[in-house]
Amino acid sequence: MCRGSSPDLVGRTGQLAALADALTGARQGGHPALLIGGEAGVGKSRLLAEFAATAPDARMLTAGCLQLGGEELPFTPFAAILRGLVRELGADTVAGLLPGRGVPELARLVPELGEPDEGRAPDMARTRLFEEMLTLLGRLAEPGPVILLIEDAHWADESARVAA
Repeated sequence: MCRGSSPDLVGRTGQLAALADALTGARQGGHPALLIGGEAGVGKSRLLAEFAATAPDARMLTAGCLQLGGEELPFTPFAAILRGLVRELGADTVAGLLPGRGVPELARLVPELGEPDEGRAPDMARTRLFEEMLTLLGRLAEPGPVILLIEDAHWADESARVAA
């Protein structure tokens, strides 16, 4: 039996409508969050790709959580998002989106962003990392909505779950 991909998205009208409603809410200043679940291969990524094509004014940031040998990697979704932004916009532009061009905690995840602050206590460093990430996402959302897609969230480590 040969399986192929159809050019038409079938049976997803309700899900596309829910995504469109969430995007409308974001355009109106809200902060909607949706969870899309399903078994591997049912078309979650395809659904989101189709949706993204209907929202050219929205910036799509995609990341995923990994599990390697029973161990989760800390802050994996944040690092993936930052790497993508650095590739797309450049390290200087990403750093420039933050106050004082300071990214000492984000630099722990993506060295291209500068030197991390090694003198900060671990709890304060994590708090500052979350603040820097939220500030960055807020600045990215100023010209239009941001769609943050985190795949395989069930493999998120404790650090990423706390941030969510």
